[in-house]
Amino acid sequence: MRFNCIKNAVILICLFFVIPFTVIAETSNSSWVLAAEKFSYKQSAFSNSESENISSIIPQLILEQISAGLKRVIPNQETLNRKLSELQTERLSLFLQLSKEIKTRDALVLKYESASKLKKYIAEQEKVINEVQKKIDANIEETRKLEQEFEKDKNFDDANVDESKVSSNKKAVSKKTKESYEIISLYKDDSTALFDANVKKSGSDNIYTSYDFNKAVTSSNINGLLTGSIIAYGEYIAVTAELYVYPLALSLGSVMEVGLASESLQIARSLARSLTPKLANTFPVKLIFDVMPEDVETKITVDDIVYTNAPESILVDAGIHNISIEAENFNTESFTYNFIDKNVFHVTVNMVEKKLGNLKLGLKKSVSDFGVFYINSVYAGDISNKGEFVSVAIDGNNMIGQFYSYVKSDDGTVTEEKSSLPSYFYIPKKYIGDGNYLLVDAKSEDLAALIDKSRRRMYTGYTLLMLSLPFSFYSYGKFYSAKNSYELGYTSDKNEVNEWRNRTFCAMGISVAFGINFAVQLFRYLKTANKVVPPAVKKLSYNKILKENIIDSKIETIETETIDGVEDGKDIIR
Repeated sequence: MRFNCIKNAVILICLFFVIPFTVIAETSNSSWVLAAEKFSYKQSAFSNSESENISSIIPQLILEQISAGLKRVIPNQETLNRKLSELQTERLSLFLQLSKEIKTRDALVLKYESASKLKKYIAEQEKVINEVQKKIDANIEETRKLEQEFEKDKNFDDANVDESKVSSNKKAVSKKTKESYEIISLYKDDSTALFDANVKKSGSDNIYTSYDFNKAVTSSNINGLLTGSIIAYGEYIAVTAELYVYPLALSLGSVMEVGLASESLQIARSLARSLTPKLANTFPVKLIFDVMPEDVETKITVDDIVYTNAPESILVDAGIHNISIEAENFNTESFTYNFIDKNVFHVTVNMVEKKLGNLKLGLKKSVSDFGVFYINSVYAGDISNKGEFVSVAIDGNNMIGQFYSYVKSDDGTVTEEKSSLPSYFYIPKKYIGDGNYLLVDAKSEDLAALIDKSRRRMYTGYTLLMLSLPFSFYSYGKFYSAKNSYELGYTSDKNEVNEWRNRTFCAMGISVAFGINFAVQLFRYLKTANKVVPPAVKKLSYNKILKENIIDSKIETIETETIDGVEDGKDIIR
């Protein structure tokens, strides 16, 4: 019985820690690859290293702003162009093959002097030529059929139908359901990787529509290419970005932004926001706002466009939008959302009324000399002993705080910081109220070092477990073999059986001990890693306040110091 328990324990350990988990990958949708090339300056005078950096950084930043997982509706014209491009490539290949076979046939005249042999090999070569010609004819016929089918449905083009037409045109609605989606991915899955076709511009023709450039793009499996130009005057630059879809290099349009050269990120964000609807290729979406309470006068901001009268609905391009809703005596609600895949979005917002007042913040344990509170990165006050509190103004929002502890010298000046690492904490909304007394458990710990130490212990425990298992399996196998041999009468040495039984008990006991140790270390590691989440403060009840004998004069004294420090703009640390 004892042996079976140990055996079952080892089997369970193997199931959890030895057998790898099988991950079944989902079949991913086809991707629409977006690339960008280095932007060019229209002024030849700008050729220094700084301008070269800007011409590379801006397209990289634009790609970085493109949302991961953004979907693109593939219109019928783009699908047709892909198929026609594939057929064209096949025709070119067949034509080169036909040229080779014809040259081979013509060379037979010089190779064979015998008329009978020449006639025989020419006939065989003619069959090969006819097969290639049939393939070319079939390719041309398929191309003609695709073009004819597209012409029948040319009266509908999803990319040019507005919302009103979609709702009234039954054919358009049914056609819309047949559209395919593709996930937009970046070239080489890297926003810093820029495409270089290595094709020189000739004459005044558009290089992006040339055959060589088209071939270079399609051979790299790129579906969309972002190009651009820059004009600079002093510290200001005007950036124009244009998006081409391949094959056939169809331009989806261009966007332009002006700004400081030192604020490339802001320019890239604006360009990316304007390009997103072109990339997604979807209808404009309608945002219907439902703001509660209804009688509140609100101001809605959508991507820096302010609607002071707060309309019930707003029409915007599909894609990512930043929305902010403000009202007097209410907290501002802001969020960012990717509005795509639907024509209408209902935006419901419950405005939270500002809870004005002050709460009292104190320490659960006293510090050596004194410490400083920061709320949402703003100085709140200094404190030294348990039972003292600082007054913190509230507005109803969640509050994240930091506490630093310091050491003073004999003359009262700060000589050194007790710990360069702050103690983080947060105040949930349920504790935010005027007159609440809250306690902070200030623990200054190097969480990175603790997590690293705990992780090393866990890996050590796992390594010991893995090293012990082969000995357990080996000793169990030898014991099982010796026991069967003894029971079947192949051997009469019972001492060998008992010896291997004892070794098996010992080896499996060690494995079980290492397994338990690993489980404990894993639990300790997860518990330590969870410390990165700031702990919540503790609220003091009224009875607790009376029991602790908290004196209002202490609170008033610290409140005065805090307010004076804020008004004077001086550091309270003394």
